[in-house]
Amino acid sequence: MTDYGAVVLAQPDVFVAYDPPAGDDVAWRDADGTSTQADLLAGAAGAGVVAAGGRLLTDVNPCTRAGAVTLLGPLVAGAGVVWVRHPDAAGWDRRAEQERATDRLRQAD
Repeated sequence: MTDYGAVVLAQPDVFVAYDPPAGDDVAWRDADGTSTQADLLAGAAGAGVVAAGGRLLTDVNPCTRAGAVTLLGPLVAGAGVVWVRHPDAAGWDRRAEQERATDRLRQAD
């Protein structure tokens, strides 16, 4: 028997890394080279994929170099993101309205 209220609810909603990454630490490595933490964050901030406090609708895979801005851009801007896999092109505008998206980024764009 475990007291859910005492064990689970007592845990903080904050993650504090034991060894947080530094700006010059490598954050991305692929066939095209490497990027540091600072490089990725600066690129995301400069990409302008979503307005501050907005909501990005995208089908760009965040696990790719090109898609890293869809993950980091909203974090840097204090915004939200909705990823859609295999979107219906004819229904994209309807989906954006349903999701209350302020910004959109399509893989084909």
